[in-house]
Amino acid sequence: MTNIDIYYNGDNIVGLKAVGHTNYAPEGEDIVCAGISTLVQTAVLAIQKMYNINLVQSIDDGFIELKIPTSENVQIIIKAIIYGLKDIESGYPKNIKIKEIK
Repeated sequence: MTNIDIYYNGDNIVGLKAVGHTNYAPEGEDIVCAGISTLVQTAVLAIQKMYNINLVQSIDDGFIELKIPTSENVQIIIKAIIYGLKDIESGYPKNIKIKEIK
């Protein structure tokens, strides 16, 4: 299972941590993992390229931790990917669990 913790300060998302493998299918065939990875990596890449901000605090196999600035533009991108992650969670609750920490 992939566990995703989303950290808030008020209405702002200030951190995101994803840990673990979804184990939906064998490596290279896991559509749940691919969806999660695509959303998170696209947000990180967009923010780096558009705003020259590095969000990555730590990254390893099955682990990523992001520190997220509270600027409005960055928050819009992050909140958009959170909608996608929650949609994946609703379809695959045995493979992804999101916890919001306020």
